[in-house]
Amino acid sequence: MNILYIGNHGQPNNDDEGAISWGFRQLGHTVTELHENCNFNNILNDINFSKFDFALFHRSESELIKKVSEYIECVCWFFDPINKGFEFNDVYIKEVKKYHTKMFFTDGDYVSDSKNKNFFSLKQGFDSRKIKIVDNIIPSRCISFLGNINHTAYNERFLTCDAVKKKYNDLFICDLNFNIFQDTLTEYCQTTKIMLAMPPVTDMYWSNRVYVLGGRGAFLIHPSSQSVKELFPCLPMYTDASDLCNKIEYFLANPKESLEIRKELQNTIIEKYKYKDRCEDIIKTFS
Repeated sequence: MNILYIGNHGQPNNDDEGAISWGFRQLGHTVTELHENCNFNNILNDINFSKFDFALFHRSESELIKKVSEYIECVCWFFDPINKGFEFNDVYIKEVKKYHTKMFFTDGDYVSDSKNKNFFSLKQGFDSRKIKIVDNIIPSRCISFLGNINHTAYNERFLTCDAVKKKYNDLFICDLNFNIFQDTLTEYCQTTKIMLAMPPVTDMYWSNRVYVLGGRGAFLIHPSSQSVKELFPCLPMYTDASDLCNKIEYFLANPKESLEIRKELQNTIIEKYKYKDRCEDIIKTFS
């Protein structure tokens, strides 16, 4: 297929767009990238839309999507939670869904509730351009969570981090800025004894951390989810802050077991949950 991919290309962080473009090309498809911040009014007449099978968006301005939808089928792959306390996500989807013929959401709860035949549940994935296989590493950093805890929708996350901080004090790092990406993130994952995933998590929604961090070789402890457990039987899970602290205590005392879990999780993600695999799932919906 010939795909017009309009997004925030060339990001210096984890570059999901680059991984997705690469995934489509690995499958034999053609991808033309346009940055969503380009002066689109000046080039609309220069694009031969008829040569493309569809245009792919993530979170572009609604007016841009509206214009493109007049020429070509538009597809959205939306990464963020919906109806979970982030009003800006809810408002955005309500506005742009009328311009897309297919929409893929990482939030499976929203897909299930909507009962829309053109909505599909599709998680994110691992950037397989960044594979560095875990060896017999000896991590030096103890416990880490990378991410925001300050939004009102993250109250459970805040309380969980607070409980871990009170128990482990200087052994726990909570990086609110999360300015750790690319090869630096791989090194961070493989030199940290325990990395944490945090709520919100359900049986139909979880963050991309399991793929981004696990694929890079992190030892991860994840909030309890039956669906995630079925995908990753080796992944340790916790039910609440007290249970998390108990599991941290156990795995700090059992580094050999942690290393084996780290290797198994990474292998599973590399084998089944790359962005290339997600791109293939998108293409299958067109058959």
